[in-house]
Amino acid sequence: MKVLNKGLKYTPTPPADTDTLSVDIKEFCRKLRLKNHFGDKESKTADESIVRNKSTFTPEKGKNKDLDLYINHLSNFPLIPKPQDKVKNNLPFKQQQALYRLQKDESIIIKEADKGGALVIMDRIYYRDKIQEQLNDKQYYRELNDNMEKKTKRNINKLISKFPHCTTEKEVDYLTKFEVKTSNFYGLPKIHKSKEVETAVQQQNCAYIEINSPKDLKFRPIVAGPQCPTHRLSHFIDLILKPLCQYVPSFIRDNFDFLNHLPAEVKEDAILVFQYKDIMIYEVEEQLEGIMLDLLNMSQNPGTYMKEFLRLYKPADKKFADTVIKGPTPNIDWKDDNQLRLLVQDTIAYLDKRWPRDRLELARFGTEDLLKLLDIFPGIFNDEEEKERIKSQFSLLKAFLVNQNPNDMKEIYEVILAAKQERFRDIIKVIELMCCISPCTAECERGFSTMKSIKTPLRNRLEQDTMQHLMHINLSGPSVEDYNPDRDLNTWLTSKGTKHVKGHMISPVLSMPRKNKELEPEDK
Repeated sequence: MKVLNKGLKYTPTPPADTDTLSVDIKEFCRKLRLKNHFGDKESKTADESIVRNKSTFTPEKGKNKDLDLYINHLSNFPLIPKPQDKVKNNLPFKQQQALYRLQKDESIIIKEADKGGALVIMDRIYYRDKIQEQLNDKQYYRELNDNMEKKTKRNINKLISKFPHCTTEKEVDYLTKFEVKTSNFYGLPKIHKSKEVETAVQQQNCAYIEINSPKDLKFRPIVAGPQCPTHRLSHFIDLILKPLCQYVPSFIRDNFDFLNHLPAEVKEDAILVFQYKDIMIYEVEEQLEGIMLDLLNMSQNPGTYMKEFLRLYKPADKKFADTVIKGPTPNIDWKDDNQLRLLVQDTIAYLDKRWPRDRLELARFGTEDLLKLLDIFPGIFNDEEEKERIKSQFSLLKAFLVNQNPNDMKEIYEVILAAKQERFRDIIKVIELMCCISPCTAECERGFSTMKSIKTPLRNRLEQDTMQHLMHINLSGPSVEDYNPDRDLNTWLTSKGTKHVKGHMISPVLSMPRKNKELEPEDK
């Protein structure tokens, strides 16, 4: 359990890999020669290629004797570590043995959960059957008789050769000359959507949950194809389209850019879409009632898009408008759509909530949610005495709403927000905050993706402050094109301490020798 609790991103101390270190030293020496060869000269070639294959050009020796001496010394430096330099393993011996047994156990498979980051250990046969069951769904997958990778690669080559004036020679090399590897398919268990897992968590309530092959467990399909036939073409098209996105009228870069697009005055109809700071809480109640009526109407009468779909869809002729459909064309009776009916019922049940009448239930109602809200915004609610007053006023507010007929919220909230009665002085801040909290989680998901790209297996020990600074730079900092690294590079080069190149420490003894000075015997 101690090994598994460290997570999949934890990196145990690797053994000494002299081969990889030797390759990295050669690449570093090549970059030194390239820097010396080209210097700060601007390229005279009018190459407008957006993408290109990596160059293998290495300048010849003899142009800089000091550089040749330094590279020769670096290349001949012994890579085999001495016994006294042995690095201590970051795992105790028993945990190393446990990790080895987990690696060798072919009866299980370990995957990260789709949400939450929990580790899921599954029986390999159960996992295989579940993935096979998903692939057998002919609505989304179909079996191919032949490997389509070579055919797809040939089609891409034909497409590029058909338009020779649209790409440069280097772009053609990049799009056509690369090694293709078969993509891998795997699934991440959606434990947050499994009722059996949820029941087991509630019943067992311990550090790990044991459940025998849950039948309702679903998997998120993942196709890992970093070297599939289309990955370079997709990257090329993305680079072309990315600068054009900002000219699309609907393009919004992030939340702050969205605020810049808001007009000075918002029409009354916009309240249906946006949570604006001037909207009153009683208006939210009215809008919820309107939404529920619209949902009930949607379950009885087709909307504009459904009418258009039904008009164009002709199952008897196997056509949609003028397009012939290959495959099954079932008759669609949207009124008998069980999923739509359940969606409408569940949504209305969620929206149609009222204050409870039972005294004990009323005492518990909303208290836990209020405490969470106060903890989420410590910058606003940082006074402990104020928090206690808010809790006390929340109880008064609930009693006040029950006595004033909670089904009619307009008059109640008009009094609270307009008059701001003294007994609700502190909880008014919570009510006003609720008016402007966005229900959108896109910013959170974007933050999670950024964090995952920063905290890689090689950087699994980043401190919280460092992680926060890197995420802030990534999300809110300047673009790579606008960033000037000269000042930061100068600070790094002139600072004290040991320098690292691609994760390998450069010993101070490998510093550049002075001109016209022979190496000392011990350095040799």
